[in-house]
Amino acid sequence: MTHAIDGMWQNSYGSQMRLSVQKDGLLLGDYSSTTGSSGRYLMIGYVSGHEPNPSLGQGVVISIYWRSVERSAPDASWHWVSTYCGQLQANQQMEVINSLVASTQFEQIIVGDYIDKLGFHKVESNVNLQPFELSIKGEHPDLMNGTWSDPSNALSIQLAVTNPELGIVSGSASFQQQCFPIYGFTDTHRADLDLQSLSISGLIPNDKQPISISGTLDVVSQQLNVSAWLGNGTAPEESYLQASMSAWVLNKSSK
Repeated sequence: MTHAIDGMWQNSYGSQMRLSVQKDGLLLGDYSSTTGSSGRYLMIGYVSGHEPNPSLGQGVVISIYWRSVERSAPDASWHWVSTYCGQLQANQQMEVINSLVASTQFEQIIVGDYIDKLGFHKVESNVNLQPFELSIKGEHPDLMNGTWSDPSNALSIQLAVTNPELGIVSGSASFQQQCFPIYGFTDTHRADLDLQSLSISGLIPNDKQPISISGTLDVVSQQLNVSAWLGNGTAPEESYLQASMSAWVLNKSSK
């Protein structure tokens, strides 16, 4: 597995993310924001298995939970999540689509999905990431636990909250007749809100293609409305094809 994406990355806003590739393309990291609420936020994602080269970038997806793991004043945006979907090019430039899922109103921002294109450049190759637990022992009841499916798209995902304090959810997905593990975040601190945000990422095995699924659970209707993002490696002149999205509606088939 290539480690080309390892290191610290900075975007045009001055925000920084630190990333480290784990086993089987799993990507862990954290994000320090200079826009909106300030803090440090955890990241879980996946990268495709090849080294980026001049004719083919390395696909990447990342899930982010905008609940700071540092002590700071909370606000309504702490319930939000994002999916980053894009690619790393051979010139050490990373471009992603940020699909921000705003599950609550915050100041002038209403509930909805917000799309932005972000560019990152590497500022440091070696970083010291603070480890975080993907799972802790015990049962962790949550509305997101269970099996969710969309038969029309031959999709099924099985989810379980595995670290409620950090909002980490894990499980497996069945898509395109392939099964693979998924990790990400859900808003385990939703309280009495009508929507519960979700962003999970995985790697489709045959094509080694990263996929991220993000959206909200409508607590009343018990429907999971999500966007599925595929990270495509392309040549630089075809980077407009690097991220594709489709909308799905998932219903719970078992607890």
